[in-house]
Amino acid sequence: MKEFKMYQCEVCGATYTNQVTAVSCEENHHMPVKTHYGYVSRMKENTGYPKSVQVEFDNGRNVTYVMKRID
Repeated sequence: MKEFKMYQCEVCGATYTNQVTAVSCEENHHMPVKTHYGYVSRMKENTGYPKSVQVEFDNGRNVTYVMKRID
């Protein structure tokens, strides 16, 4: 019987056979620090969901996610 040692990224759950690669994966993820929601007037859209969400990450960058549709 062979024994296999695996390493798992604690952020995304990806598994690796190499510890260095797993650590690199963990360090590559940026964590959200703050969120800002952009709602549209109820007169235009009455979905109850924000039209956009701006996320500030731990590296100082801001990323905006825009709603495309509601399924």
